[in-house]
Amino acid sequence: MTEVNKDIFDYKKLGNVEEIWYKSSFDGQDIQGWIVTPPDFDPAKKYPLILEIHGGPFTSYGSVFSAEIQMYAAQGYVVLYTNPRAVPVMERHSAILFITITPTTIMTT
Repeated sequence: MTEVNKDIFDYKKLGNVEEIWYKSSFDGQDIQGWIVTPPDFDPAKKYPLILEIHGGPFTSYGSVFSAEIQMYAAQGYVVLYTNPRAVPVMERHSAILFITITPTTIMTT
């Protein structure tokens, strides 16, 4: 690893990123997500929540740095972002289920 950004992180704090998994209330399938808490998060306090939703189904979230999400956390928000069904990292079964339960027409070329 390098310390290219050491001068920035000497005075900036990032939000803590935690991967979570939970069961779908629809069919019990595992859903992946992440919660980012503000720097200096205090679990005894209440925080506003932002639910970050991507424009899938042809994109996905992962364990990568997101300046946008870190900016929200720095402003005092807890941020939740998840990979809904039919994103590229999910299995084919989820993609088929997504198509059958959403009112979206998916075009293929």
